Amino acid sequence: MKKFIFSSLLFLLLFPALDVSAASDTSTLKPQLIEGSWRDDQMEIACVYRNGEYIFYPGDATFYQVGDQKFDCTYSFKISFYNVGMQSSNSEHAKAVLTTNFRALEEGDIITAPSTFREDPRLGPRWTIYSEPAASAPEEQFRDKVYNFSGGIDGTFMPIDPQEKLMLKLEKTESNIYVVLSGERNLKIDITPYSSAFWGNVDSGTRFSGITGVVEMRLPWECKRCWHAVKQGTIIPVGAHIRTEDDSACVLSFPDLSTFVLKDNAEIIIDAPPSKDTKVELLKGSLWSNVKEIFKTGSMEIEMNQAVAGIKGTTFALSDDGQTSTIKVIEGVVSFKSKATGESKDVSADQMLSADAQGLSALTDFDATAETAEWDKINQNIDKGATIGETTGQPKTDNIFDYWYLLPIMAAVIAVVLWFFIKRS
Repeated sequence: MKKFIFSSLLFLLLFPALDVSAASDTSTLKPQLIEGSWRDDQMEIACVYRNGEYIFYPGDATFYQVGDQKFDCTYSFKISFYNVGMQSSNSEHAKAVLTTNFRALEEGDIITAPSTFREDPRLGPRWTIYSEPAASAPEEQFRDKVYNFSGGIDGTFMPIDPQEKLMLKLEKTESNIYVVLSGERNLKIDITPYSSAFWGNVDSGTRFSGITGVVEMRLPWECKRCWHAVKQGTIIPVGAHIRTEDDSACVLSFPDLSTFVLKDNAEIIIDAPPSKDTKVELLKGSLWSNVKEIFKTGSMEIEMNQAVAGIKGTTFALSDDGQTSTIKVIEGVVSFKSKATGESKDVSADQMLSADAQGLSALTDFDATAETAEWDKINQNIDKGATIGETTGQPKTDNIFDYWYLLPIMAAVIAVVLWFFIKRS
């Protein structure tokens, strides 16, 4: 009996630590390796091979030493690092390695005597370099420089060697991302293929333009329980989850001036940056969307649990309970495709259509006026909430283990009670 009591108490004391350690693994971006390279075989540079290493010739004849091999060479760079950087608990993810590859283009010459300076009657002052042809070109050489990367698309690189002069930095444009090598003619290594939601904090261009009640957002690299209350104007990165709690709602404004209204107990994911067609995932709940007709040249795709809606300039409402995905079109036409069967149907104004694991239902009519009136009431509540001070309320916890710190106290109380009964017995 005593062993059982002791084991139970030990479990209660250790369980909080087990829970925390399990949750901490998901608190950062998913580790992904980023690689990029720069090479220009057309660019020839004067190089010197000395003591087994390639050195760039500075352009001064006094630099040469006896035994140096001089020749033309080319070089290239390769960068390799993890997007998580120092945000990861794995120290290997913090390292960024810049590899320089030197390659001789010819055999060149071996310096046989110190250079001398003399006056040439015809050419004036000049250096004389004493050398003889080399038998072979130096072998191709790879040289690594190691940096610590802080992580994320705004991360910074810090060289491990405090004497290192070659500095790296990330540079972002509207359509590209580069690793810039300062001091090397500001060469840029293009890593644009990794510039989407891979990074987790690319600005989607979407903003909260109205909030009432409790509205929360979870960033793409955060743990599943790491929800934060938001306010109007909050930046929404690509891959962010947004949810509304009980008696809550919000309005999302997209770069193309389209708007979404989320009802209470809804959750969506913003999937595409503003430079691309809008893509959103509705995980649960209901939303109302007004996609501006003026931007019909673009498109919007909304993925649900059972269907995908393709939209161009229309007004519609969606709902999803995890088993059935439903669309109601107020204006325009929406293409609605079943994820289970691949079948697609066009849904016109005053029509609704559902999809489940078996496929699409039949098209039916609904009261668009009543549906619009219901969403108008939600919009009015959002307007009132925003006027009162744009409060978001207090986010509620997802998990009772968020209160893990209370367990040791409970364990201590139980221990005292058990000790009392054991003493009496």
